[in-house]
Amino acid sequence: MSPDGASILPVDTEAIQRRTLRTLICGVVPAGAAMTSAYSASAVLGEELTGSETLGALAAACLTVGSALATLPLARLMATRGRRPGIVAGYTTAVLGALIAASAAVTGFYVLLPVGMLGVGAGNAANLAARYAAADLAPEEGRARTIGNLVWSSTVGAVLGPTIGLGPGRHVGGMLGGGELVGPYLAAAVLFAIAGFVVYRWLRPDPLTVIGESEFDTGS
Repeated sequence: MSPDGASILPVDTEAIQRRTLRTLICGVVPAGAAMTSAYSASAVLGEELTGSETLGALAAACLTVGSALATLPLARLMATRGRRPGIVAGYTTAVLGALIAASAAVTGFYVLLPVGMLGVGAGNAANLAARYAAADLAPEEGRARTIGNLVWSSTVGAVLGPTIGLGPGRHVGGMLGGGELVGPYLAAAVLFAIAGFVVYRWLRPDPLTVIGESEFDTGS
């Protein structure tokens, strides 16, 4: 059902699916870049702050831990509110996480780094959830290809992330006076914000609404 109570005709499903896939691809590319931008700097910054390679690796590993911790809450949110609110919540949490990690580079307080990377991990969980959103309206015989397209797009972003974070990002961080390793996290925050905006603005109607698996207002 659409927000005005009218049924969505089956003939519209293919068009909605194409729009959904385009939107998700435009979201996972910057989000993938954001994750690897933050990840690529975390071990280096952690070691720089503590003098310990182990603590540097621990900070980087927190991205995976954060992704695992965020998966269930995001799944519950999507079950009650829809794909769009859940994915946007993951990206928003990742923005906050990237800014917390950036503050670790500015203040030299190591604890902020793993905490921030836990938040960045929520962005990874959102990217994984986007695969389900892409498959919601896909025909059964085309679901594997649809998910593959999204994974491929995310990989493109992941490849670009270190280049952005450790290239222009480090330069911007140095210009702002916070140190070069602030830059990758600022870049990650901006990229996650772009991904969240794209999904919030254009993932309409929500795929779960179209297939009738939940009842909520997609116009919110």
